[in-house]
Amino acid sequence: MEMSESRTEISSLGEFGLIEHLTRNIELQNVSSVLGVGDDAAVIDHF
Repeated sequence: MEMSESRTEISSLGEFGLIEHLTRNIELQNVSSVLGVGDDAAVIDHF
């Protein structure tokens, strides 16, 4: 199996680039979600 020329090394993305890469297609599904995925947590309104 050959390696693709479009391969991206994790080290080239950095922490925030990796988070963005892994979460770019995540959409909020619940009305209680105030803020989606970030580098630490999500925010929900539980009241």
